[in-house]
Amino acid sequence: MLALAPMPAWFDLAFGPWYLKLYAHRDREEAARTLRTLGPWLPGEGPVLDVACGLGRHLEILLAGGANACGIDRSAALLAAAAPPLRDRLVRGDMRELPFPSNCFAALLCLFTSFGYFGSDPAHRALLEEFARVTAPKGRLVLDAVNPPALRGSLVSASERRVDGHTVRERRALERRGDMEVVVKEITVESPSGLEVGRFREEVSLYERSPLLELLRSAGWRDLAVLGDYDGGDWSPEAPRLLVIAERAGS
Repeated sequence: MLALAPMPAWFDLAFGPWYLKLYAHRDREEAARTLRTLGPWLPGEGPVLDVACGLGRHLEILLAGGANACGIDRSAALLAAAAPPLRDRLVRGDMRELPFPSNCFAALLCLFTSFGYFGSDPAHRALLEEFARVTAPKGRLVLDAVNPPALRGSLVSASERRVDGHTVRERRALERRGDMEVVVKEITVESPSGLEVGRFREEVSLYERSPLLELLRSAGWRDLAVLGDYDGGDWSPEAPRLLVIAERAGS
């Protein structure tokens, strides 16, 4: 009997050409604002890794500012959409098995809800340990997650919008998966004639502030600050983001 091929993970389907259209509002201007806020927390020199870099909007800002930076992403479609000058700084790979030597980065960035994809505390701890492996002692990590209390208070269960003449319908829900709370987004895209041309799903595990900090500590990080937005505002339950700056433990 032939073995059935495993079903693709949601993140192998969601981050394609339509992703760039659906999230076009996440642009260079937002990336520049975020990095202005983070600048004082980042080392003044040494290589920087942008994990889940997509088409490189943050990487472009880093390089323009003189940083020695590179990016990694699993999606061939997103990497192919990067500007040509960035392409020799891009690597295709899985963030869980980074193709870099140990202790080689002064800072690692994981921005715009690129953490929480793998469904369990052990998987996410292993991911943070892998981030620590490639970061030098005293190196910095910026981990940008959604803020669960604010999300629960503002979640819109269903919405519809037009993108490039297509109808995009999005349905959102919070689900329990054992000990994890997961925010699920289902996206369908219909052509002007009503034909479905795309269907995607996103699933991100939610971490409250204290459990996330504990997870980071267990994986070899010391938290230095927790911000609530891309302008550097203080974290609060109402803040839109849970933006952690941490330092790799060790000497």
